[in-house]
Parts: sequence; structure tokens; C-alpha cells
Amino acid sequence: YPLHLCLARLAPENVIARLIEIYPEAAKEATKKKRSLPLHIACEASNPDRIILMVADAFPKAAKKLPDWVVSMFL
Repeated sequence: YPLHLCLARLAPENVIARLIEIYPEAAKEATKKKRSLPLHIACEASNPDRIILMVADAFPKAAKKLPDWVVSMFL
């Protein structure tokens, strides 16, 4: 997914903002392999706080969800 890839590669803030503007539903889509949401990817890749907040604003419920790879660590 473009948003996920850009977050993982630390794309500039204006690129992330434009992707969310064009396709806001991308903030709700989890990756197929790890089931990570864009918010998880943004945090894992150490994106700037502004970007993390932007992604969180696009899908606030992501803050309450854990990706499958984190859950499996506790099973």
C-alpha cells in the first residue's frame, strides 16, 4: 500500500498528508503479512510526531489495536 510504504520509508510530511487526503481509508487498512495499520508502521519506523498524529487523526481506533505480530509475542 502506498501510505504504508511511505511511512516505512520516512517520506516527507506533505507526501503523507496528500496520500491521506486522496485516500483516507488507507489509514484503516492493515498489511496482509503482519496485520499492521499505518499508525503502527509510523511508530515502528520512528516517524516525526507530527506525522504520527496525522495518521492517528485519520484513524483514531488504530491506537487501540495491536498488530498480529505483537499479539503473537504474548501467546
